[in-house]
Amino acid sequence: LLEWQAAEAAAGRAGAADIVALRSLAQRLAEAAQTDDSAAYLLLNREFKFTVYRLSGSAVLVDLIERVWLQIAPFLHFYGAGVREQSGTDQYDAIVAALAAGDGPAARAATVRDIVSGAEFLLATGEFAD
Repeated sequence: LLEWQAAEAAAGRAGAADIVALRSLAQRLAEAAQTDDSAAYLLLNREFKFTVYRLSGSAVLVDLIERVWLQIAPFLHFYGAGVREQSGTDQYDAIVAALAAGDGPAARAATVRDIVSGAEFLLATGEFAD
């Protein structure tokens, strides 16, 4: 809920420089995925998403998302060497396109798809210890 609300709000606030920065991050994410560099991928994922969330203009919303991430983010490290396969479900380009168009509902939908597909992938392929 928090993340898609921030993405939806960001759609009306993202400027040209923000879009350029997000496109660059999306490209770097794709490169990290193609080389199966999960450490770089996870860092860039966080940078991309929090860049979007900060564009919402809501410090309270960003703070709440950060608090949730502090609880959830450690589980993302269970991706191991599998980000190449997961990258096919990434929605970074769709999020950037929606923000560039000022389309809040599309930014919301792409963010939801990104989070849900990432969670499904992690549950299906995560390298969890017994």
